[in-house]
Amino acid sequence: MHEIKHDGYRLMGGTLLMAIAASGAHFEIKVDDVIRSHRDERHTAIEAARFLQQRNPGAKIAVTDMRDGSAVSFDQRGSS
Repeated sequence: MHEIKHDGYRLMGGTLLMAIAASGAHFEIKVDDVIRSHRDERHTAIEAARFLQQRNPGAKIAVTDMRDGSAVSFDQRGSS
């Protein structure tokens, strides 16, 4: 078996995309174009994005629906 590394994750003999699909995650959250989290429900993805925006006020936070690749808009409460 060979080890595959991707953005901090390690999988043995598989791909990260398959692991995410198997987990049921439909939403991807990026901070400054770096994948930071995956969520299975829209409202939890939006709340996670708001939390990350509070912790990283100058960062670009993006939520993507992985089923169709569309951007998910969210109001950035608490940001200046």
